[in-house]
This record gives sequence, C-alpha cells and structure tokens, in this order.
Amino acid sequence: MSSIFHKIKTAAGLSARQWLLLVQAWPVLLYIRLRMDLTPFKSWKSWLANAPDGGQGDLSSGQIESLVLTRNMVTLASRYHFINANCLPRSLTLKWLLARQGIDSELNMGLNLDNNEFHGHAWLVRDGRVLNDSANVSTRYPVKQEIGQRPLTG
Repeated sequence: MSSIFHKIKTAAGLSARQWLLLVQAWPVLLYIRLRMDLTPFKSWKSWLANAPDGGQGDLSSGQIESLVLTRNMVTLASRYHFINANCLPRSLTLKWLLARQGIDSELNMGLNLDNNEFHGHAWLVRDGRVLNDSANVSTRYPVKQEIGQRPLTG
C-alpha cells in the first residue's frame, strides 16, 4: 500500500510543466513500443538514423533546464507505464521530445559480450555528453552498432 501513496505523493509534487511533459511522454512511449513490437523493423528503422535537424552548438541555460526536465519526465513515464519501456523506446521518446524543443541529440547503440552473450544498450549523446545514462556507458557497451552495418557474428 505504501507504493500507491508514494506514487500519489510523486504526482502531487509535479509542476504544470512536468505534467505536460509527462503527458506527452506517456503516449509516445506507447506508440514507439507498439510500432517496434507489431510492425517490421524496416517500417521504423529510420527512427534510428542520426540526422540532426539543426546545428549542435552550445545549449542555453533554459535549454539545459528543459533537457533535464524532459529526461526526468521520460524516465518517470517509463517507470509508471504498463508497457516495457526499455532503453531504446526511452531514448527514442526522449530524442523525439527534445527535437520538438529544438534540441538535437544523437542515438548511440552499443554491444557488450558478457559470458558469451550479447547485451545491447541505447542512449542519447549531444556534444560528446551522455544525456540519459551514466557518463561511462560507452565503456560498458564498447562495440558501437550502426544501422545498416552488418550484424556482428561470433
């Protein structure tokens, strides 16, 4: 029962701007996850392309604040969603919401071979800075995977 009270307390503490971002993130997460699960890869692989809409340059303090707020609300939306929003849908949702605010980002995907098993991960980067993961994520997933690149074989 304490879990429901924690959720209510979290919801009550959100500002109007946070609610707006949360309400935007929730259906985007759902749409992306459903498209990934129910349609062929070729129908959504263009989402993985990294063609920036504008210039990468320095962000203003307002854009940095917006980026952090958006990232936090995507994380919150994925935490309280009924779908499994793993790293790729979360990163694609954040990328989409940031682009709507005029903030470009680059989707990175990496692989790691651990105990003869491949583990993949996706995260966003801008100007060499990781936006939605720890700064050392590329060292944990050192094999960068590009779309269109032949898959790695054992």
